[in-house]
Amino acid sequence: MGVVKKEAKIKIVKLMLQDIPTEEIAKLTNYGVGTIRKVFDELREEYNVKSKTGLAAAYLRAELKKLKKQIDNILDV
Repeated sequence: MGVVKKEAKIKIVKLMLQDIPTEEIAKLTNYGVGTIRKVFDELREEYNVKSKTGLAAAYLRAELKKLKKQIDNILDV
């Protein structure tokens, strides 16, 4: 299994958020099912969550925080 780049991990999470099955995500990203599962495990550990639902919530919270920071920076100008 090769290293999965951060951009690919983000794509995998976005596909997961669309409720696409792991097997289909593997096909769409040209990774094996085992690699996709490994990415999910790594992301669950990174976000300190136990499930795909928890991962989805944590990912969306992180993205909203980034967006808020960007908005705050624009409004401070």
